[in-house]
Amino acid sequence: IADTAKLLAATLGEQIEIKIEPGRGLRPVLADPSQLGSALINLALNARDAMRGGGKLLLETRNADLDESYADQHDEVIAGRYVMVAVSDTGSGIPAAIRHRVFEQFFTTKDVGEGTGLGLSMGDGFVRQSGGTDEVKREAGPGTTIRVYLPGNHEQASELAAAPDARQRG
Repeated sequence: IADTAKLLAATLGEQIEIKIEPGRGLRPVLADPSQLGSALINLALNARDAMRGGGKLLLETRNADLDESYADQHDEVIAGRYVMVAVSDTGSGIPAAIRHRVFEQFFTTKDVGEGTGLGLSMGDGFVRQSGGTDEVKREAGPGTTIRVYLPGNHEQASELAAAPDARQRG
């Protein structure tokens, strides 16, 4: 996430303030780091487009436990332990009428020649391929938050806990 944020600083420009809030004691996840980086870049580029005059972009991570109630309300979600990665912006927000479509392939609200409608759908494909899920939230006030939930790698977590001198490296 920190490496991706460095790349974003150069890509998004000075008018976008980037803040990172890393969680503590994050569970290990089994996911391709380069695909995660690509998904975050696509989310950030969409956020930039929603913040025409500039704004703030927040990247945050934390452990999350998705319970049976959450899984019942979301297709293909299995209750369990996840790591949440969120991208929040202070942009114009996503209207409720189209919020459910943002991950559809080729869906875009941009004018012809400004976007293909593939960035968010490719990110969604990576998340689902990794056994996770994502969601769009409209928070109080301006902006949008997209949360990605990647399943914890329980096997690696057990190995780390069993190691005599278990230290997490990130």
